[in-house]
Order: sequence, then C-alpha cells, then structure tokens
Amino acid sequence: MLFLAFGLLKLSGFLTDLGGKFGGSVIQRNKAGIIMRNNNWKAPKQFTKWQAQKAAFSVLSATWRTLTDLQRDAWATAAPGYPATNRFGDVYTPSGFQLYLTLNGTLQAAGQVILTTPLAPATVADLGSIVITLSVIPKIEVLWAFMGGANDGIQVYASRPLSAGSGIRDGSFSLFGFQDDPLEASLDITVAYLAKFGLPPAGTRVFAKTEIIRKDTGQSGNLRFNSAIMP
Repeated sequence: MLFLAFGLLKLSGFLTDLGGKFGGSVIQRNKAGIIMRNNNWKAPKQFTKWQAQKAAFSVLSATWRTLTDLQRDAWATAAPGYPATNRFGDVYTPSGFQLYLTLNGTLQAAGQVILTTPLAPATVADLGSIVITLSVIPKIEVLWAFMGGANDGIQVYASRPLSAGSGIRDGSFSLFGFQDDPLEASLDITVAYLAKFGLPPAGTRVFAKTEIIRKDTGQSGNLRFNSAIMP
C-alpha cells in the first residue's frame, strides 16, 4: 500500500522501499523518507528568493567543509537531542550535517553569528498572541505581548495583500525583519513591506507570522499568526 501527499511517499508494511522513475517523476529516498519529484529539465531558476536560499545553502555547505573532524563529530553526537519531524508527522533524527544547516540557517537568516559546534538544546519561549496593524498613513506594524529574554529574538513575516476572505497561505509569506531587542514588543516593517508589495489596497487582508529564534542555539518555533484588513 502506498500513500502520496505533497510529493512525499509513505510506505506501509506491504511495501518497504521504492525507487526509480514512474511516468514523469523520479522516486528517491532522503532523510525525510521517500520523495517523488518531477523529471523534467528546466532552465536555472532566477527567482530572487530561490537564489538567496541557494546562496545561503552554498555558504553553509562551504563552512561545514572547514570544520575539524571533532567539530563535525560534535554535530553528529548532538543530533539526537534535536529530533525533526517530516510532513507525515514522523519524528526522525537528522544527520550532523542536516542539524548544522538547520540551526545555522536560522541564525544566518536572523543576522546572527553561526555556530561551529552545537550547544545543548534549550526551551524555546512562547510568544503568546500577536497583532498586525495597518494604516493608510501608511504604517505596517506587528506587535506582541511577549517580552523576551537575552537569548530570544523574533522573526517577523508578512503576506502579500490577499482578498478579505482569504485564509493563511504559507507561500505568500516573506521575511521582513528580526527583532533582537528583548525590551521591544513590536516591529515596524513599513519600509520593507512597501518596497516589496506596495501599499495594500483598501479591503485587502494582510497576514503576519512570527517565530521565536534562540540566538544562542539556533532553535526556532512557536509560530503565531494574525491578520488585519486594510482600511
């Protein structure tokens, strides 16, 4: 029996492995499980977001190669303390390299110093509720009730303008800032938002998303969402 969801394949007791080509798709295994990807050649992607992610991955991959054997062993040893979850909800242990990319990718996106050796995992704080305010002045600001500690920062995302009846669409979010001052409970993203999307038309809905970042360990979590309609 075979289950297909969002490009991942989950195997049952009747089928324990799968690989090769099927129609226009390629089936292969990675750490998250069996995946299916399209088997059609395309010209190199030129999307800004894709290029930025590729560049960030390349930088971290290059720095991984500069680590000593002891440092790489430390990442492998630490990996069981940082279990990951795939899209089926199955928990797995990442490799040392995967853990290095995950934690340092988070730190790099937040403008923090990357780690050469991992720290012991810590508790990720709970942000509580958030509010996004929109004004025709214009002003676009995200506020929260949580006052973080010295090691906490808050990554702030917002969606492009959507219709008033829209729900949350993960693909519409872009990163607009990182608040690393624990005494601040808001972030004004007006300049960056207008530069990317322009002023949201009256009656459109904008979603905000926040995520707690541990500036010491690179852990992240406790996503919070809210939205507002442009007056």
